[in-house]
Amino acid sequence: MPRCQNFVHGMFVGAALLAAGWFLAGAQRVVPAIERNNASKPAQLIQAGRIEIVDQTGAVLLALAGDETGGSISIRDRLGRTAILAGVNDAGGTLQLRNVQSNTPSATLTTAAAGADFSLHNVTGGTAVHTTTATNNARITINGNAGSPALVLDRTSSDCGRIRTFRPGGTTVIELNHDGAFGGLIETFAADGHRLVALASTVGAHGRIDTFGGASESPLVSLTATGSDEGQLYTYNAAGQTLAAIATRPIGATLRLFNNNGQPVVILQSTEDGDGELGVLNNAGTGRFITP
Repeated sequence: MPRCQNFVHGMFVGAALLAAGWFLAGAQRVVPAIERNNASKPAQLIQAGRIEIVDQTGAVLLALAGDETGGSISIRDRLGRTAILAGVNDAGGTLQLRNVQSNTPSATLTTAAAGADFSLHNVTGGTAVHTTTATNNARITINGNAGSPALVLDRTSSDCGRIRTFRPGGTTVIELNHDGAFGGLIETFAADGHRLVALASTVGAHGRIDTFGGASESPLVSLTATGSDEGQLYTYNAAGQTLAAIATRPIGATLRLFNNNGQPVVILQSTEDGDGELGVLNNAGTGRFITP
């Protein structure tokens, strides 16, 4: 073969070997790059019955789980004690903050059928404060050491606020309310539940104080005012009949004593001339008046 042809063949062989080397080197660089790009993409779906995050000692710091009631999340301290617990109930979600020292709940927020419930707990886990909401009401309850309500703030059916305090046995001590017609109402109660004192307002926008005794719903003593801004004091028997009345008038004060039939039998008052007048009457309402 002529010398020039050998030279040409050698050039072609060398060029082919060089091209093959470049291709193989490029392939080695491209494949790892493709693998790195695929590895950086997040997984589209991860399924597990329980997922735990642990520290270097193996203690569980975060646990995600699920069962027939729904999912739950438990956040724990370095000793594995649950500090925050989130889950579900029939109405929605539940979130609880826990005291890791006593292993008792400190605060609980729960979805309810008609609103939400929020509770603050004491160190033993008992409910100290309970707040609940409903469609037409809201209530805050502060419990005593025995767990029974000591103070309740809520809303009445007339859309007015109400405050009640209770004894450990559950009977009402004081109630602040709206009387439904004229204004505010404050009532105090005995240990057996009957009313002792009521502070209220009257039709003429005057104040009224009533005192009670026994199981009677009628007051025994009432202090109020007339429509012309004059004071009045009444005493009653257990049946609610007036026994005595002291009132002021434009011409002076008057005192009236009544029999059990409600008939005035003694009248002590001032006259238009500024003199005193004493009237003694019989059961029929007749008698005599004495003046100076």
